[in-house]
Amino acid sequence: MFQLIVAVLSLVTAVPSRAEAPAALTLPAALEAARRDAPSVRAAAMHREAERVLVRSEATPDKPVLELERERGPVGSSALNGPEKSWSVSQQLPFPTTLFYRGRAAAREADAAAAMSRRAVIEATARAREAYAGLYEAERSLALLDEIVELLRRFARVAESKYAAGKGTQADAMKAQLELSRMLNEKALAEASVESARGALNAAMGREEDSALSVPAAPLSPMPEASWAELRAIALSENPALAAAGYESEKARAELGMKRSEWLPDISLRYRRRVENGLRSHDASLGFSVPLWFWKQAATASHAGYEARYAEAVRDGERLDTLAGLRAAYAFARTEARLREAYRTTVIPQAEAALRSAEAAYQADRASFLDLLDAGRSLVTARLESVRHEADFERALAALSRSVGRETVP
Repeated sequence: MFQLIVAVLSLVTAVPSRAEAPAALTLPAALEAARRDAPSVRAAAMHREAERVLVRSEATPDKPVLELERERGPVGSSALNGPEKSWSVSQQLPFPTTLFYRGRAAAREADAAAAMSRRAVIEATARAREAYAGLYEAERSLALLDEIVELLRRFARVAESKYAAGKGTQADAMKAQLELSRMLNEKALAEASVESARGALNAAMGREEDSALSVPAAPLSPMPEASWAELRAIALSENPALAAAGYESEKARAELGMKRSEWLPDISLRYRRRVENGLRSHDASLGFSVPLWFWKQAATASHAGYEARYAEAVRDGERLDTLAGLRAAYAFARTEARLREAYRTTVIPQAEAALRSAEAAYQADRASFLDLLDAGRSLVTARLESVRHEADFERALAALSRSVGRETVP
């Protein structure tokens, strides 16, 4: 019996606790997980491969036709034993330019799919960066609120002690308790934000939403060193969405050439071998289609021409959108980089100094409790805004990576 109890206890203690601390996750690890496991990346890769394997088949004629024939068998006998038998093979060949343009269109479609596969990787890592920044902001805000709650509890104790000593008012103690209650409510909302941000980051990395994780408290990414001109040149040459639009335009031009080739005749080849009453004969034929219904070819060529001009307009619009998005993301990133540095080096130290001064003045009866609360609120706001600017800088980098066309902005 004792051995059974020991075995049960060993099994119970071997079960991992659900209250384990979340595993720390670095930003490079989150980006690598998104690049490897995001469903959108796998889907785009499968579409790329599907388009790639079609290129050769689109440039290949349709399958030939093989015919076997038996004729003039006696009544009541099998047709397989007739005196005349023959076999033939025939092949329909589009005009060579038609096959060329058809293969070219398929190749450009495969190139566009490859570009969109690269875009899926960039989008997945940018989404993971944004989700990582969201969890960073939520966890840092929750930690700051914990500190502020302790600070307000200290304020409440000071106000209560002054009221007990007859140097303060009951209203000051009540205001301190009210402010403390408000911060506790903010903390409850911050805890919910942490859980929501964890779910978003897990989804961005291709994981289940209940995977426990946390992020380090260290500062995140630095400001990219590349200039605007360098980023613009990279975007125009490497942005996958812009490249895909260019390939789609080339595909439309190839389809226009293919439709124009329908004015040219298709070729029909046929070879037949016949055996009749022991005598063997061979014959071959060469035929050409006649594009008699010229209005049909004219309509399809005209339609393809409009589609080609449409694709060119889409390509030009994608170029303008890419540059506009790059300009906005670059300006946003530079602004957020300056703001996060200003809060770190100037705003927060000033708010902390103001709070120390207000607390000393209140304890010495040279300032009111409202002055102390205002100083505390200013420090809370400054610290929360500092965290938000750090997270917004990461979001700006995600937007910049989308516009530039690289996972990491140089």
